[in-house]
Amino acid sequence: MQGYNDNELRITKENSLYEFIAYTTVGDREEQQDSFGFQMKNSSLLAIVCDGMGGHKGGASASRLAVDELLEKLDLNNAVSDIPEYFLQTLRETDIKVSSIKDGRGDPLGAGTTAVVVIIKNNDLYWCSAGDSRIYIIRGDEMIQATCDHIYRLILDRQLFSGEISEDEYTKEVTMGDALISFLGAGNLPMTDINNEPFRLYKDDVVILTSDGLYKYLSEQEIKSIICNFSDLDDAVEAIDSKVRRASKKISLQRDNMTVIIIKIKK
Repeated sequence: MQGYNDNELRITKENSLYEFIAYTTVGDREEQQDSFGFQMKNSSLLAIVCDGMGGHKGGASASRLAVDELLEKLDLNNAVSDIPEYFLQTLRETDIKVSSIKDGRGDPLGAGTTAVVVIIKNNDLYWCSAGDSRIYIIRGDEMIQATCDHIYRLILDRQLFSGEISEDEYTKEVTMGDALISFLGAGNLPMTDINNEPFRLYKDDVVILTSDGLYKYLSEQEIKSIICNFSDLDDAVEAIDSKVRRASKKISLQRDNMTVIIIKIKK
């Protein structure tokens, strides 16, 4: 069980129940601020992706600390009877840890990180998240986003729907719609996503954890098409990396850090 924060790294694992691949790349950035970690044990699997933010070295420090804390607290060897409740407790404790990071002068670093976490036990899927990293589930020809993006647009959409703001006010504010409203390191963790009942997984289902360095460049249809058209996860990751690289050049958007974990259910 180990956390990773590398400029480029690919790890593949497999057992009788799960195929697993984790891939991370720094992209065109100067620093890798994504971190990930995982643990496989018999019929259980734990996977984590964190995307840090907060200035030079801050984001990397936040994501590394979060992954280490989450790996330790969610260790599959721990006996946990209520996973959703334990998720909430763990996210809150990790939020406080990240918010307490200090710089070399002893001042608060002001760093933070998103987090998406899954635990699979005997094909029962539990997840939690804070921020705008995502979890997708593919079954057959359908892909759903299991998590909600905790961004300002979420609040604006609710206010517009309820009539609290006008269309003009929405249009003015939505330019800031991608700003995070919840993340580890906020110090009070205002919003989380946790499924209270396990989601049952079946043969050939696919679970994806990813930082925004994937979906900023590829649509959900493109992501699903790649995963479904490649039976080998290594080939799928190669295709994803290549397509994101081409997309970033096409739209003239510097390629961000990207971390993707793909889990395929074997039976």
